[in-house]
Amino acid sequence: MTRFASLGLFCVFALAACGPSSPPEPPVEETTAISWPDKDWEGSTPEQEGLDAQAIAQLDEEFRSGKHGYVDSMLIIRNGRMAFEAYYENDYQTINADRVRGESGPWNYYDVTWHPFYKGSDLHTTQSSTKSFMSALVGIAIARGELPGVGATLGELLPHREIADPKMAAITLENILTMTPGFEWDENVSYWDPRNDAVRVESTDDWVAYLLDKPLANDQGTTYNYNSTNTQLMSEMVSTATGRALNEYAEELLFGVDTISDIS
Repeated sequence: MTRFASLGLFCVFALAACGPSSPPEPPVEETTAISWPDKDWEGSTPEQEGLDAQAIAQLDEEFRSGKHGYVDSMLIIRNGRMAFEAYYENDYQTINADRVRGESGPWNYYDVTWHPFYKGSDLHTTQSSTKSFMSALVGIAIARGELPGVGATLGELLPHREIADPKMAAITLENILTMTPGFEWDENVSYWDPRNDAVRVESTDDWVAYLLDKPLANDQGTTYNYNSTNTQLMSEMVSTATGRALNEYAEELLFGVDTISDIS
């Protein structure tokens, strides 16, 4: 399985529920031992892993027909095994032919030469999946004692930044992780819209400074507001705490361990 490292992962979880009036079902004993992958995933089938093969086949056909938009891959992991793997060819050069580089900033949201494959290669741009990787790196830094914990504040973790507002300085790492720091931020309009803060921040040289210059709209921990620059904020926190470039830290402690290769 050679393309897994460079393509997005689409996971399907099957949940079973019974009505409130039905007696509880006895717990089902797991009969399939979990396979812990090393360099490669062990191959299997939906049937062998107790999955609904017919439902998966139907979803596969829907992806191939374009019913759900442009999907590039579907991989289903169950019990540590690759129960299903499929790839779908989309001609993005044709699909995005009318889009011009730089229309939505330099970070490729609608760029024919970038999205969704990095500069015409077979490396898939992960976009906001990066938030999950960044959260994992925060957890690694905490486990290694390099970050004090999720209760640490902006003022403590970014001492080199001038944060005049004491409320802003008191924002915690947990607030950043849960998208509840309280910054005034609008990422709900289209990424074609110049009012979108994600588009605006991409035109600046210092994304963290742009965010810290924003006023607070809510008290910390009270309101969820999607903010892509929170990831950059966490990146600087980890780099400051570890004294290392984030890409080097990630390659050693996350990508190297998970055998994720061919990244950029």
